[in-house]
Amino acid sequence: MSGMDAGPFLAVMKDGQENHINNHTPVAQLAEQRSPKPQVGGSSPSWRANPTESMNAKVEQASGASATDKLKLTLAVLVIAAGVVAYYWFNSFPTWQRLLMLLGSFVVGGAIGYFTRSGHALADYFNETIFEMRKVVWPTRQETIQTTLVIIVVVIILSILLGLIDVFLNWAILQNLLKMGR
Repeated sequence: MSGMDAGPFLAVMKDGQENHINNHTPVAQLAEQRSPKPQVGGSSPSWRANPTESMNAKVEQASGASATDKLKLTLAVLVIAAGVVAYYWFNSFPTWQRLLMLLGSFVVGGAIGYFTRSGHALADYFNETIFEMRKVVWPTRQETIQTTLVIIVVVIILSILLGLIDVFLNWAILQNLLKMGR
Protein backbone atom coordinates (compact mmCIF):
# COMPACT_ATOMS: atom_id res chain seq x y z
CA MET A 1 0.00 0.00 0.00
CA SER A 2 3.04 2.27 0.27
CA GLY A 3 3.10 3.35 -3.40
CA MET A 4 -0.64 4.01 -3.78
CA ASP A 5 -2.41 7.31 -3.36
CA ALA A 6 -5.46 6.85 -1.17
CA GLY A 7 -6.52 10.52 -1.07
CA PRO A 8 -7.78 12.09 2.13
CA PHE A 9 -8.22 8.73 3.85
CA LEU A 10 -4.47 8.14 4.05
CA ALA A 11 -2.07 9.84 6.40
CA VAL A 12 1.63 9.19 6.99
CA MET A 13 2.61 8.46 10.55
CA LYS A 14 5.88 9.65 12.13
CA ASP A 15 7.54 6.27 11.69
CA GLY A 16 6.82 6.24 7.92
CA GLN A 17 4.02 3.68 8.03
CA GLU A 18 0.76 4.49 6.29
CA ASN A 19 -2.52 4.24 8.16
CA HIS A 20 -6.10 4.92 7.16
CA ILE A 21 -7.31 7.91 9.14
CA ASN A 22 -10.60 9.80 8.87
CA ASN A 23 -8.75 13.18 8.58
CA HIS A 24 -11.73 14.84 10.37
CA THR A 25 -13.64 15.25 7.10
CA PRO A 26 -17.29 14.17 7.14
CA VAL A 27 -18.04 11.26 4.90
CA ALA A 28 -20.56 13.25 2.85
CA GLN A 29 -17.84 15.74 1.89
CA LEU A 30 -15.45 12.97 0.92
CA ALA A 31 -17.88 11.72 -1.71
CA GLU A 32 -17.35 12.94 -5.24
CA GLN A 33 -18.98 16.35 -5.54
CA ARG A 34 -20.15 17.38 -8.98
CA SER A 35 -21.63 20.66 -10.13
CA PRO A 36 -23.38 21.42 -13.41
CA LYS A 37 -21.02 24.38 -13.76
CA PRO A 38 -17.41 23.18 -14.16
CA GLN A 39 -15.97 26.51 -12.98
CA VAL A 40 -17.64 26.13 -9.58
CA GLY A 41 -15.55 24.65 -6.79
CA GLY A 42 -16.38 21.07 -5.98
CA SER A 43 -17.03 20.05 -9.58
CA SER A 44 -14.40 17.34 -9.56
CA PRO A 45 -13.00 15.07 -6.85
CA SER A 46 -9.60 16.76 -7.03
CA TRP A 47 -11.11 20.19 -6.42
CA ARG A 48 -13.38 19.84 -3.42
CA ALA A 49 -15.75 22.58 -2.40
CA ASN A 50 -14.41 24.66 0.46
CA PRO A 51 -17.23 25.26 2.94
CA THR A 52 -15.27 28.02 4.69
CA GLU A 53 -15.20 30.23 1.58
CA SER A 54 -18.29 32.33 1.07
CA MET A 55 -20.10 32.49 -2.24
CA ASN A 56 -19.93 36.27 -2.33
CA ALA A 57 -16.85 37.96 -0.92
CA LYS A 58 -18.81 41.19 -0.46
CA VAL A 59 -21.20 39.65 2.05
CA GLU A 60 -20.47 40.94 5.51
CA GLN A 61 -21.71 39.72 8.82
CA ALA A 62 -24.56 41.82 10.13
CA SER A 63 -23.66 43.69 13.23
CA GLY A 64 -25.42 46.31 15.26
CA ALA A 65 -25.14 49.93 14.26
CA SER A 66 -22.63 51.94 16.20
CA ALA A 67 -23.67 54.88 18.36
CA THR A 68 -22.33 57.37 15.82
CA ASP A 69 -24.32 55.69 13.04
CA LYS A 70 -27.48 55.92 15.12
CA LEU A 71 -26.75 59.57 15.85
CA LYS A 72 -26.13 60.33 12.17
CA LEU A 73 -29.33 58.56 11.10
CA THR A 74 -31.33 60.42 13.76
CA LEU A 75 -29.83 63.72 12.61
CA ALA A 76 -30.65 62.87 8.97
CA VAL A 77 -34.27 62.13 9.84
CA LEU A 78 -34.51 65.34 11.86
CA VAL A 79 -33.09 67.42 8.98
CA ILE A 80 -35.60 65.92 6.55
CA ALA A 81 -38.45 66.42 9.02
CA ALA A 82 -37.36 70.04 9.51
CA GLY A 83 -37.48 70.56 5.75
CA VAL A 84 -41.02 69.16 5.56
CA VAL A 85 -42.12 71.35 8.49
CA ALA A 86 -40.45 74.39 6.89
CA TYR A 87 -42.27 73.72 3.63
CA TYR A 88 -45.65 74.05 5.38
CA TRP A 89 -44.58 76.64 7.97
CA PHE A 90 -43.40 79.20 5.44
CA ASN A 91 -46.48 79.06 3.23
CA SER A 92 -46.21 82.80 2.54
CA PHE A 93 -42.97 82.23 0.61
CA PRO A 94 -43.14 81.55 -3.13
CA THR A 95 -43.58 77.90 -4.01
CA TRP A 96 -40.17 77.60 -5.68
CA GLN A 97 -38.44 78.75 -2.47
CA ARG A 98 -40.41 76.29 -0.35
CA LEU A 99 -39.59 73.47 -2.78
CA LEU A 100 -35.93 74.50 -2.67
CA MET A 101 -35.96 74.29 1.16
CA LEU A 102 -37.60 70.87 0.97
CA LEU A 103 -35.18 69.60 -1.67
CA GLY A 104 -32.22 71.00 0.29
CA SER A 105 -33.30 69.19 3.44
CA PHE A 106 -33.56 65.92 1.52
CA VAL A 107 -30.10 66.42 0.02
CA VAL A 108 -28.50 67.29 3.36
CA GLY A 109 -30.34 64.48 5.21
CA GLY A 110 -29.41 62.00 2.49
CA ALA A 111 -25.77 63.09 2.61
CA ILE A 112 -25.67 62.65 6.38
CA GLY A 113 -27.34 59.25 6.10
CA TYR A 114 -24.94 58.14 3.36
CA PHE A 115 -21.98 58.32 5.71
CA THR A 116 -23.37 55.54 7.92
CA ARG A 117 -22.87 51.81 7.48
CA SER A 118 -26.47 51.35 6.37
CA GLY A 119 -26.14 54.31 3.99
CA HIS A 120 -23.14 52.71 2.29
CA ALA A 121 -25.01 49.38 2.18
CA LEU A 122 -27.97 51.09 0.50
CA ALA A 123 -25.68 52.75 -2.05
CA ASP A 124 -24.00 49.39 -2.76
CA TYR A 125 -27.43 47.82 -3.20
CA PHE A 126 -28.44 50.45 -5.78
CA ASN A 127 -25.13 50.12 -7.61
CA GLU A 128 -25.47 46.34 -7.79
CA THR A 129 -29.09 46.73 -8.93
CA ILE A 130 -27.99 48.98 -11.79
CA PHE A 131 -25.26 46.48 -12.67
CA GLU A 132 -27.77 43.61 -12.75
CA MET A 133 -30.23 45.65 -14.83
CA ARG A 134 -27.56 45.94 -17.53
CA LYS A 135 -27.54 42.13 -17.78
CA VAL A 136 -31.29 41.88 -18.42
CA VAL A 137 -32.26 40.81 -21.91
CA TRP A 138 -35.29 42.93 -22.65
CA PRO A 139 -37.94 41.69 -25.08
CA THR A 140 -38.18 43.26 -28.50
CA ARG A 141 -41.08 45.49 -29.44
CA GLN A 142 -42.66 42.68 -31.48
CA GLU A 143 -42.40 40.19 -28.58
CA THR A 144 -43.96 42.72 -26.22
CA ILE A 145 -46.88 43.42 -28.57
CA GLN A 146 -47.49 39.71 -29.21
CA THR A 147 -47.41 38.85 -25.52
CA THR A 148 -49.76 41.74 -24.71
CA LEU A 149 -52.21 40.62 -27.38
CA VAL A 150 -52.16 37.03 -26.06
CA ILE A 151 -52.91 38.31 -22.56
CA ILE A 152 -55.78 40.49 -23.82
CA VAL A 153 -57.32 37.56 -25.74
CA VAL A 154 -57.03 35.24 -22.73
CA VAL A 155 -58.65 37.86 -20.46
CA ILE A 156 -61.54 38.31 -22.92
CA ILE A 157 -62.08 34.54 -23.23
CA LEU A 158 -62.01 34.06 -19.44
CA SER A 159 -64.38 37.00 -18.96
CA ILE A 160 -66.88 35.49 -21.40
CA LEU A 161 -66.51 32.08 -19.74
CA LEU A 162 -67.07 33.50 -16.25
CA GLY A 163 -70.03 35.52 -17.54
CA LEU A 164 -71.62 32.39 -19.00
CA ILE A 165 -71.05 30.50 -15.75
CA ASP A 166 -72.70 33.36 -13.87
CA VAL A 167 -75.70 33.39 -16.23
CA PHE A 168 -76.05 29.59 -15.91
CA LEU A 169 -75.85 29.66 -12.10
CA ASN A 170 -78.34 32.55 -11.99
CA TRP A 171 -80.76 30.58 -14.17
CA ALA A 172 -80.20 27.32 -12.25
CA ILE A 173 -80.50 28.74 -8.76
CA LEU A 174 -82.77 31.77 -8.95
CA GLN A 175 -85.09 30.70 -11.77
CA ASN A 176 -85.43 26.98 -11.08
CA LEU A 177 -84.39 25.92 -7.57
CA LEU A 178 -86.01 28.80 -5.70
CA LYS A 179 -89.30 28.42 -7.63
CA MET A 180 -89.48 24.76 -6.63
CA GLY A 181 -89.83 25.67 -2.98
CA ARG A 182 -93.06 27.67 -3.51
